[in-house]
Amino acid sequence: SARSTPRHLEPGANGGYICVLPARDTAEGNLSVGAHHTHTASDRLAATLVRAGLPVERDVPLSDHTTIRIGGPAELLAPVRAVDELSLLLREARALAVPVTCLGGGSNVVVADDGVPGIVAVIRIAGLAIDGTTLRCGGGESWDDAVAASVDQGLAGIAAMSGIPGSVGGAVYGNAGAYGESVGERLVSATVLGGDGSMRSMTPEDLRFRYRESALKETGDLVVEAQFALQTGYRAGLLEERERILATRAAKHPSKDEPTAGSFFENIADEETRLRLIEELDLPRTDHRIAAGLLLDRVGACGRNVGDAAVFERHANIIVNRGSASAADVAELSRWMRERVAEEFGVDLEREVIWLGEESPDDTQGAQ
Repeated sequence: SARSTPRHLEPGANGGYICVLPARDTAEGNLSVGAHHTHTASDRLAATLVRAGLPVERDVPLSDHTTIRIGGPAELLAPVRAVDELSLLLREARALAVPVTCLGGGSNVVVADDGVPGIVAVIRIAGLAIDGTTLRCGGGESWDDAVAASVDQGLAGIAAMSGIPGSVGGAVYGNAGAYGESVGERLVSATVLGGDGSMRSMTPEDLRFRYRESALKETGDLVVEAQFALQTGYRAGLLEERERILATRAAKHPSKDEPTAGSFFENIADEETRLRLIEELDLPRTDHRIAAGLLLDRVGACGRNVGDAAVFERHANIIVNRGSASAADVAELSRWMRERVAEEFGVDLEREVIWLGEESPDDTQGAQ
């Protein structure tokens, strides 16, 4: 589709992070339908936010806001840099029954070619502070910047998660992890905003962390601040660990100049399936999950392409955009990947990347 040109609205005339809050009828709580109603409500929402001093744009290509550089236009887009701005946006959108989609760093997500209706809030709530062994970060802060700051202060606990793209909020949302460490193991509390703009604090118990999952995927709450408990470590050793992990990631993962959403499918955690695969494939007997990339590599996924969407040559569980890939290309390629693994190994891969809009690769995991 043709690339849209964003139109700025000025007064008197914009992590493996996303949350979709559906429009709701303010009187009865029913899902709002009707393009004319949504369009009119979006106009009113834009005008309200502009009067409050928030920059709002129309028809913004979301390819500019995702790491895979794919995605149709957002009907409206507003970057939010303060908690009160986000709270206002959520309250007004709910009152006007305009659906809200929130993005952080734009990793771990593919946006459909038709884009998304309503308003996209790009979370830019920054801030990073270290007090003793406590790390406090804004939800829009870069996750890797937070890791780098902790390592520089000689604090251990998250160094193994160096190089993970996206925001702090996105890392909490998806319980990001690597090399035996995960966000949920270090989080003390998260300050979140609900769909009505109200604020509350959530504990790790509230967030119900599990592999690449949290309760936020069910509640739709948005992380505006997170606190982590770290421990005193050996700074030189932590710096070495970070550099080693960054080098390992660089050897296996696409460079920053190669657009990708990150690992596309979840690793296999189901115990019965895991043990069966260990036996059938003569794998080492460990407690680790079976890498989806291992199975994809064995079915010859590396280098496979549909248009400019291609499986990365050095990592079979990563899809890259070679230049002008569409979401439809990614959907078709990922369907082939999933079907081949199912045929060869009897394993139904679960998608880790979040899909926004139509053209979902499958019916059971499409964005709601």
